[in-house]
Amino acid sequence: AKGFVGAAFDGRYVYLVPFGFSGTSYHGIVARYDTQAGFGTSQSWSTFDVTTVNAGAKGFAGAAFDGRYIYLVPDNNGAAHGIVARYDTRAGFGASQSWSTFDVSTVNPGAKGFDGAAFDGRHLYLVPFDSGAAHGIVARYDTQANFATSLAWSTFDVSTVNPGAKGFAGAAFDGRYVYLVPYDDGESHGIVARFDA
Repeated sequence: AKGFVGAAFDGRYVYLVPFGFSGTSYHGIVARYDTQAGFGTSQSWSTFDVTTVNAGAKGFAGAAFDGRYIYLVPDNNGAAHGIVARYDTRAGFGASQSWSTFDVSTVNPGAKGFDGAAFDGRHLYLVPFDSGAAHGIVARYDTQANFATSLAWSTFDVSTVNPGAKGFAGAAFDGRYVYLVPYDDGESHGIVARFDA
């Protein structure tokens, strides 16, 4: 349980997002802290390895909470991937049946290698980063639909609006718009992308 990128909070627990270490070893061990317990005691912490549910579910970057589920954002598990992991916060953290995965690259082969997410009250947005090269393909999940079906997912390539709009890291929602944070499309850039939700 080391080498994390991002975290999420569900109202009681903080979840650390598993990534890897040294840029060559990736893992799926989520660490969870109970904020109602002592920070410095091991009993306040627990872990779950998502790779026990799906061997490719490792190397995430960022997470989001929709009011019930925690979503881990797929980034790189040795190669860019699109396997989103989801945890039902109403179920046992250490139980494999509390976890599910969906590979968004089955909807769009380029939809992999994300960095961060945003939730607008209904839809979850995965932030496009790098799938071997910087890309602009945003993946969106309708949380009112079945997580495990491709019909619940859609994609849009922001670089079709502006060719430089790719390689983002993080997002925010202001109550109407989703903003993608500019990072690197081969070199650092400042192109903010905005979607009217």
